[in-house]
Amino acid sequence: MRVLGLLSGTSHDGIDVTVVDFDETDGALRGTVLLEDSIPYAPALRARLVAALPPAPTTLAEVCELDTLIGQAFAEVAATARPRPSGEWTRSAPRQTVYHWVDAGHALGTLQIGQPAWIAERV
Repeated sequence: MRVLGLLSGTSHDGIDVTVVDFDETDGALRGTVLLEDSIPYAPALRARLVAALPPAPTTLAEVCELDTLIGQAFAEVAATARPRPSGEWTRSAPRQTVYHWVDAGHALGTLQIGQPAWIAERV
């Protein structure tokens, strides 16, 4: 089985992508990395993303637009990394972290944007 992994995290610089081919032999799971890359966000998208990060004021409209645009950027990277058709695949995409809610040293929540439906539509 091949696994497509996409991640942006808190760096806000682009999308990390990896493709790993897993197989099981005699109860041992082995993975072979087929692709490992980091794709920078388009400068205009990165500028909008950074401008919307706390403590800057933003609107839900901007968050919604960024959710779509980042989802589409993830989908483009996924479509480039995963040729069709090529057997059994799965994918993981934690998306773009924009906020961690921490109170008195306790993590209470996190917000990630980048609508995964765009990825599902493309790959």
